[in-house]
Amino acid sequence: MESGINPNNEKKVQRIEGMTLRQALEEYLKANKDLSERTAKDYQNVLNRYAGNPDKYPYMNWMDGPISAITSKIFKQAYQRLGVSTPSGAEHLRSALHVICEYALEQYDGEIISLNPARIRKEFRYKSKPMHRRIADEHLPAFFHAMDKLEGFQGRVSSDYFLFTLLNGLRKSESANLKWSDVNLKENTFTVFKTKNKNPHILPCTKQALAIINRRLTSKTNEYVFPRIDGTGSVKDPRKQLMKVIALMNLEVSPQTPLPKLKNGYFAENDLPKIYFTPHDLRRTFAGIAKQVISGDWISRLLNHISEQPGAAVTKRHYMGHEYVADLYKPLQAVADKIDSFANRANK
Repeated sequence: MESGINPNNEKKVQRIEGMTLRQALEEYLKANKDLSERTAKDYQNVLNRYAGNPDKYPYMNWMDGPISAITSKIFKQAYQRLGVSTPSGAEHLRSALHVICEYALEQYDGEIISLNPARIRKEFRYKSKPMHRRIADEHLPAFFHAMDKLEGFQGRVSSDYFLFTLLNGLRKSESANLKWSDVNLKENTFTVFKTKNKNPHILPCTKQALAIINRRLTSKTNEYVFPRIDGTGSVKDPRKQLMKVIALMNLEVSPQTPLPKLKNGYFAENDLPKIYFTPHDLRRTFAGIAKQVISGDWISRLLNHISEQPGAAVTKRHYMGHEYVADLYKPLQAVADKIDSFANRANK
């Protein structure tokens, strides 16, 4: 202090200069408490997968090194190199790193980094191709037959979970997070509160959905409609059950074709069976079937897509109550019946 040096300032400078990407990520997550759990996990996963995996990606071992060492030149070289094999992965990495670096820039007024290394002009970024994968109409009977063959408590819960997701066009987390308190059996509706656009999504119960809900009610173990077998929460990633479904479907459609082997519960990306899908593809399957029986406007409303019209979200949230939900019953029931007809289950 006598020499004019404030030790606290010196410590601050040392901390700032040595701040790692991991520390910046942790600070960002603590400072943004309203960030959705899914988004927070996505940032952690993508940065750890690529920037914290030196054995596989030695050219971007950044997580525990100073964030200031990631220059624009270094990042662009890594981004282009990763993009050769995984363009979507490179873009996910760029997006996550951009968010963390923007936070560091604003929070520390340029003391850590003076430029965001992940800033790449839009025309030079890797373009993510929209996914169109879904269960083909002709494979739906095999899908339903596979559902019927899942055994045990978790098998039956998973079967109902997959069917409920398909019949209502939900995202996998929307079905998984559904609680009994979200189900109104007097009105025959259920509400998804944790949605991508953060607007609660109320849907009427079709005859098929109501049958699933009543079936789950008889085996209720906790607050979730689709519980985990140990009773600690809800189904999160029923990967093993989904792999059983896919295997059963492939054996039914092509009994002479051997299935690729599983590695860590997954099929290798370059060695997928003929019929393959993920939980999110059930939502696409719903949309594909819905196109055959209802209009695009109804599909958007059932999928909880926000209209581009100004004030559409506000209108839906504040002025469309039970009447709005009642309007959805007929088109949603039409889609559910169409799914049943494809699966040869209409009279079961």
